Amino acid sequence: MPDRRGFFKDVLREVVKAHESMNAAIGSLNDQLNDPEPDPWRPDPPRPAAPASGFVSDERLDELAREAGLEKRLTEVRGAARAGVRLTPTAEPRGRSRLGGSPDIPADFAWPTWFDRPLAFVAQIDLAELDAAGVSAGLPEAGLLLVFAELAAALTGLMPDHKGSCRLVYFPPDTELAEDTRRSAEFRELAVELSRELKLPSAYCFAAEPLGLEPTEMDAWEDLRSRLARAQGVELEDDGYGRMALNRVLGYQDEVGRELELDCQLASSGIDAGDVLAYFDVRDEHEAEARRWRLLLQLTADSTVRLGDGMERLFVCIRDDDLRAQRFDTAWALLR
Repeated sequence: MPDRRGFFKDVLREVVKAHESMNAAIGSLNDQLNDPEPDPWRPDPPRPAAPASGFVSDERLDELAREAGLEKRLTEVRGAARAGVRLTPTAEPRGRSRLGGSPDIPADFAWPTWFDRPLAFVAQIDLAELDAAGVSAGLPEAGLLLVFAELAAALTGLMPDHKGSCRLVYFPPDTELAEDTRRSAEFRELAVELSRELKLPSAYCFAAEPLGLEPTEMDAWEDLRSRLARAQGVELEDDGYGRMALNRVLGYQDEVGRELELDCQLASSGIDAGDVLAYFDVRDEHEAEARRWRLLLQLTADSTVRLGDGMERLFVCIRDDDLRAQRFDTAWALLR
């Protein structure tokens, strides 16, 4: 879609110029009035997200697609659907999976660091629980996957030198583990309920571009996404329900705006993904590789999950082939 991208690139140039001019004007006005800077705007806290409660089979997905008017797109619908799990905080522990708190580690475990600073422990996923929910995407069937990330510096992950600010550690099921008691937790432990959720990408996002949907099909596709959510007893954040405390493993990320996959691909390739103009200059040559990236973990900041000042979501992504080969050291983290 070179014409569309060229258009957006020109628009972004004008937006950047307008933003700079507006900042200069506001700064001048504040100087004249000798007023302090206004308090930064903060979004409303996210609403709690419910666990998924309904199972959607391939056959049921086909039915929903037909109801939405996508009879001719059944192959694409099935191909685009991804199963993941919602991690919903619960009062009673239901397994070893959890957010925050302290991880289960071997006695000789070397805590991961970034520039000699200990990374924060953010999540522990029991892969046997994931497998029992009917979700794997190439992950081992058992064992523990721990996620560590740099949160104190509130890194965006858009810069190449942010490499290593996220670490995934996998322990096979026969590893002798005990809960760590040596370090203070970054945020309090949250027991979570795992519930399978089948998701489709938004018709307007990067993952859906290869589908080549026509405008009327895009509307039908969004209708299908809503039908799919309702069939599983959940709400879509982009259906107008406002920001929700959505935590998940695998599936698709909940994000409207920047293309997560391209951000990971560019930054991990040594390119500043935060340079908006460069982003559009080089994206064509990186697009194919970007489509290999997928969501592994998503966390949403709320009253219990803390992700750094001003940061609302943590996304941990990995390439499909690296996930299947258990090359967890290639994972990349983005903070929004």
